Amino acid sequence: MPPPNGMIEINRPRADVFNYATDPRVRPDWQDAVQEIEVETTLPYGRGSRVRERRQAQGRLPTYRWEVIEYEPPRRWSFHGIDGPVRAIATMTFTELGDAERTLVNFEIDFEGSGFGRLIAILARRGARKEIPLDLANLKRRVEAET
Repeated sequence: MPPPNGMIEINRPRADVFNYATDPRVRPDWQDAVQEIEVETTLPYGRGSRVRERRQAQGRLPTYRWEVIEYEPPRRWSFHGIDGPVRAIATMTFTELGDAERTLVNFEIDFEGSGFGRLIAILARRGARKEIPLDLANLKRRVEAET
């Protein structure tokens, strides 16, 4: 089965969408499950930056840590979980459409786990399939509202 993913078209230039979507400080604004964010590394934000994230998962609020592994403004951004029994691997790509005032965002996430983490990864994939369309719709609303 392919990893959970989703796409959405946003009526804003690619750089605007990239800058907003990849800023970890605003993740709670467009990802409902994200409750709290702490950027662990000093700015400038980019490849190698580490983030601590608390998110609603299975009725709990676990903390996850991840590191940015790709940062190619305004085209591509990826992160990889760095601790815990299950680790997310996520990628967002940003494609400029037609008039350069619209952007196609593709978001894909998968989870790897070992031991007990394998079961958690299955549950995380199931949850992500439900969350991604809602999160992308929130992202669209937020970015299109920015001026």
